[in-house]
Amino acid sequence: IGGVRRDATGRVGRAVVNIIEGLKACCGKDRFTELFPFEMGGQPWVAACNGHVMAAIQTDDPEAIAAAPGSPIGKTETVLTSAAQGDPVSVAALRAWCNEAPHTKPCPDCNGTKRLTCSECKGTGRAVHEYDCEECDGGAVDVVLPGVIAGAVFNRVLLAKMLASAPGETVMMLRDGDRLNFEAPWWRGAIMRLREEPAGLSVFPLGAS
Repeated sequence: IGGVRRDATGRVGRAVVNIIEGLKACCGKDRFTELFPFEMGGQPWVAACNGHVMAAIQTDDPEAIAAAPGSPIGKTETVLTSAAQGDPVSVAALRAWCNEAPHTKPCPDCNGTKRLTCSECKGTGRAVHEYDCEECDGGAVDVVLPGVIAGAVFNRVLLAKMLASAPGETVMMLRDGDRLNFEAPWWRGAIMRLREEPAGLSVFPLGAS
């Protein structure tokens, strides 16, 4: 795997910038909030993780590395194992399956308003005041959208976040116990299964294009 490097002019290509931005979709909100660098196979990688899903690209580009100020997570390489012996899967078909239903709902704390009214002054001297809701992003929160793929249940909202950085049209997919691993040239992803029964859930049709 050659990895993501600068082009002949010494600049990072637009595709690389987009992949880095795509990785950020996998960052957590309370922990693992930043991209982080790590080594795998003797090569430098940049990754994102929220505790349930992870994605990474192999790159030695200084700008890409600089965009990853987070602390490395231990044993990342044992999560992002190779899926080269798995099945080829269409990225477009996966994304379409992930988007069968909305990924967010109005925040139950602020009812989608992004603001909360406090009935306690908390030292401000005011009887009532408003403050930004810290439980949502723009008035919305993610939902859990379960679906069946490779014989197990996975959250399609998180799968879509992982696929945000997937390059190319096809990825290799391999089930590894409770984890589903993906691989493409200089890119890898992994997602943990949900402990839910598959009955009645949407099933990804392997072989879809």
